[in-house]
Amino acid sequence: MAKRKQTGNKREYRVGKGKPPPEYQFKPGNQAAKGHGRPKNFDQLRALVQEIGEEELTQDGLTRIAAKIRLMFSSKNAGDTQTLLAYGWGKPKEEIELTWREKAQELGYDPDELVHQTATAIAELGTGSNDRGGDSTETAQAV
Repeated sequence: MAKRKQTGNKREYRVGKGKPPPEYQFKPGNQAAKGHGRPKNFDQLRALVQEIGEEELTQDGLTRIAAKIRLMFSSKNAGDTQTLLAYGWGKPKEEIELTWREKAQELGYDPDELVHQTATAIAELGTGSNDRGGDSTETAQAV
């Protein structure tokens, strides 16, 4: 561990872990010495990612983002492929085939009769089934 020894009026600086020699320490005003830290908000983060992504890697103009996308295209990771397809061509629509009413009709039931039977069953349970303290018959009649 680095320690300082006192020799007369002058303190001696001992080099050690976390204590570089003075010639290798950051000088006042050095921009590299200032911690840039993480961006303060999402907009700054987005701007930083875009700035870094647009940096050219090669002399023929290949940018970081283009290189990353090329890497993702050659990846065998299914997640990379899915992400590329979603961003490049949009996500496929996930359609719901049937509503519950259509499914009930397909199975041979009358949807309105199912609603009526459900409301009647709730009403028959009595007042103990309603947490709000009201009469459950009122709820069944409202449906």
